[in-house]
Amino acid sequence: MNLNVKLIATHAGLSDFADGPSHQALEDVALMRTLSNMVVVAPADAWDVERIIPKVIEYKGPVYVRVGRDYSPPITMDMDYEFRIGEIYELIDGDDIVVMGYGPPLYNAVRAALELRRMGIKMGVYNVPTIKPINIDAVVKIARRVGNIIVVEEHSPRGGLGSAITELVSGFARVKILGVDGYGHWGGRSEEELLRFYGLDEESIMDAALKLINS
Repeated sequence: MNLNVKLIATHAGLSDFADGPSHQALEDVALMRTLSNMVVVAPADAWDVERIIPKVIEYKGPVYVRVGRDYSPPITMDMDYEFRIGEIYELIDGDDIVVMGYGPPLYNAVRAALELRRMGIKMGVYNVPTIKPINIDAVVKIARRVGNIIVVEEHSPRGGLGSAITELVSGFARVKILGVDGYGHWGGRSEEELLRFYGLDEESIMDAALKLINS
C-alpha cells in the first residue's frame, strides 16, 4: 500500500552461524522483492549501515533493510561516498570480469580480486546495497562492457540479487550466482567457516572467476 514503514531485520544471512538453520534468514530478499513498492537494501558492513539508516528514514515509502549480526570485516571503512537508494559503488576497478554483491561476501570478493590481479587478471568488485530498485542503467552498462558477472550473496541463489541481475542481462552477458543453495547450517567458530562451506570464500570466488573467463 506504499505506506511509510521501515523494516530492519537483523541476524540475516549466515551471520547467526552458531545457532544454525533455524536462525538464518536465506530467503528474505526474494520474499521482499516480490512486494510492490518495497525497497530492499542490504549494507556491506557496519560503515554502510551508518550511511544507509539515515537515508532510509528520510525516504518516503516502505523499505526493508537486511542487517547481519556481526559486520566485522571492513569493506567500505575507508571509502567516502554518500549512500543513495539505487546507486551501486565500485570497490575495485577491473574489466576482465566483475563481482557484484552485498554484505560480508564482498570482503572475500575484494581479497580474491587482489590475488587475481597478481596473476594479471583485473576483476572489478561492486557493492550493490540497493537490491530493489536495482540500478538498471549501471548494471546493464557494466554487463555490456565486461560480459561476465559473478554475484555473491548470503542468500538462496533463487530470487535474490543474482536473479535480479540475470533478469536484466540474460541476453548479452553471463552470470554466475554464488549463494547458499539449501537451508542453513551450523558453524561452530565463525561466519567465515560457513562462507567457505557454501563456496563464498576467497578461493571459491577466484575459482569461479577463472572458470568463467576460460570457458
